[in-house]
Amino acid sequence: MSSTPVSGISQTRVARPQQWIQPAAWVWIALLTLAFCLLFWPFLQRMILIATSGFTRINPDWGHIVVIPVISLFFVYSQRDQLRRAPMSIGLLGLPIFAVGVLGFNLGISPVRNDMFQGVFMVVALFGLVLLLVGPRMMRYLWFPIVYLLFMIKISDRVWELVAYKMQDLAALGATKVLSVIAGLGNFDVASRGSTIDLSFMDHGVWVT
Repeated sequence: MSSTPVSGISQTRVARPQQWIQPAAWVWIALLTLAFCLLFWPFLQRMILIATSGFTRINPDWGHIVVIPVISLFFVYSQRDQLRRAPMSIGLLGLPIFAVGVLGFNLGISPVRNDMFQGVFMVVALFGLVLLLVGPRMMRYLWFPIVYLLFMIKISDRVWELVAYKMQDLAALGATKVLSVIAGLGNFDVASRGSTIDLSFMDHGVWVT
């Protein structure tokens, strides 16, 4: 006695969505991430301490340091569909880039101690490591989240003071130009000295600055 399939019912094979990263690859990613963090942990720890003022409060100037990696991971997540379609390969160019990053990072420790120098080369090392592991096609979608990590690096005090003071001078100059337009209506004079703005006006018959 033979059985026949019921008419009108078609058997279709449902294709499973392609898996982005195989489970074994996640193990390697976790191990390499741990090794990378251990290699650069002294620097990462200093950045966290600077951002949190010794874990007591958020530093108003550098508190964004702890947020930048989260934003970078969000950029990676937003590109997940493109990353699924991009083939993974070995990017041999990443090996010398990684070596340059590690060498530059160590030069930032000795003979010159410079956190900004170390941070830049840490990002270079990360760029080279990821390129080595995933290849150039996936790197088209990962380069920006990695480069974005540069914003988590504390700028050296000398550069920060130079940039901050220059921005203050430009802000004061711009404000002076705007105030000078309405100075005639308000019966006052305005002038700038670096980042200082002087307002001069008449007060009970006395010219006050």
